Amino acid sequence: MLNKFKIFNPSPPPLNLRGGKGGVILLLLISLGCSFQVPKEPSTLLWHLGAEPDTLNPITSTDAYASRIDSFIFETLIERDNATLAWKPKLATSWTISPDHRQFTYTLRSDVRWHDGKPFSADDIVYSFGRIIDPTVDAPHLRVYYKDIIKVEKIGSNVVRFTYREPYFLALEFTGTIPIVPKHLYEKGDFNKHPLNRSPIGTGPYRFHSWKTNESIRIVRNEEYWGTKPEIREIAFEVIAEDTVALQVLKKGGLDFAGLRPIQWIKQTGSRHFNEQFQKMKYSTPGYSFIGWNNKSPYFADKRV
Repeated sequence: MLNKFKIFNPSPPPLNLRGGKGGVILLLLISLGCSFQVPKEPSTLLWHLGAEPDTLNPITSTDAYASRIDSFIFETLIERDNATLAWKPKLATSWTISPDHRQFTYTLRSDVRWHDGKPFSADDIVYSFGRIIDPTVDAPHLRVYYKDIIKVEKIGSNVVRFTYREPYFLALEFTGTIPIVPKHLYEKGDFNKHPLNRSPIGTGPYRFHSWKTNESIRIVRNEEYWGTKPEIREIAFEVIAEDTVALQVLKKGGLDFAGLRPIQWIKQTGSRHFNEQFQKMKYSTPGYSFIGWNNKSPYFADKRV
C-alpha cells in the first residue's frame, strides 16, 4: 500500500505576483489505494510537467515549468509565510530598511553551502545582480524590475545592501527574492549557454540529478541541506505534453501529481472509483493573465485600434 505523500512545498519565486485576481488551479494527488498500481519506489514523487523548460538558470528562464523545478533547487533571501503571507527569513537571518526606504540591508546565514560544497556568500548576490542588469544576458523580463537599483554592495562577508534611486513599494519583495546563482561556477564561460543551465547547482533542499530531453527531469533530496530535510527523497518531473495522455498515465499509476483541465475535472474524474483513489483539490493563486500590445508598432500606436 502506498502511504499518502506529504508534499514539500517551498514558496514560489516572484513570477507575475503583481496584482490581478487569481485564477483557479486544479490539482490532484494520488492517495491511499491498495488495489491501485503504484510506483516501484514509494519515496519518489512523479510530477506531471506539461512542457520541457528551455533552461533551469533562474535568471534567464521565463516559463512556469522551470520556476517550478528551480523552486526546489534554489533559494531566496526571504520567503512568504504560507499561514500569514508575511515575509520571513530564508537565506537571510534578518533585514533592515532605511528611514527613507531606499536602502535594504540583509544579514546572511553563515551555514549555507552550494550543492558542490562551496560556501554561499554576499559575493553570489552581487554577482547575480550584475548578471540581471547586464544587457548581454538573456534576462530582459527580469531586468525591468531591478532598473531602479543604483548599486548592490557587499558589506562584510555576510551582509549585502541594495540601494534604490527612489522608494519603490515592491523593493522588499524584489531584493529579498532576487534569483541567486553561484558566482564561483558561473563567472567562467558564457552565462547564457553555460552547462549549469541544464544541470543547476543551488542551495536548496533538492539537488539536480538528471535531465532526459523530452522525457523527465529528476531531482534528489539534498542530504547536506542546512534546513529541515523534506520527507520525499526524489521528485521526477515527467514531461507529457498532452493533458489527455497525462490523465491516462495518472490513472494507471505512472504519475502521482498532475493538473486537470476543466472538462477533465467535471466529466472524466467524477466517478466514485476515481475519487476513492485520488484527492482532487482546487485553490486560487495570486496571479493574472494579460495581453500586452506593442504601442511602438504602427498598428497599435493609433488608440482607435
